[in-house]
Amino acid sequence: MLLWAVSMMLTLGPAAWSSSPPAEWVCRQEEEEEEEEEEEEEEEEEEEEEEEEEERGRSEEQQRELKASQTVPSNSGPGTD
Repeated sequence: MLLWAVSMMLTLGPAAWSSSPPAEWVCRQEEEEEEEEEEEEEEEEEEEEEEEEEERGRSEEQQRELKASQTVPSNSGPGTD
């Protein structure tokens, strides 16, 4: 096992010995994090839009019901005993 580790260090070079990851890895990780954040923001925006559409649909339906109840002739009045 130790022999394998030493041979890997020799084949990979000094990059394998350092404790900090290569700059390329750091850049990739930052890009991935940015992409994830963008995706999360897009999902939140889509959810907000869906909620707004549902609210609009509800308010429109309530307005229709209100208009319908106002236009329906009532049975109360003179001579409806």
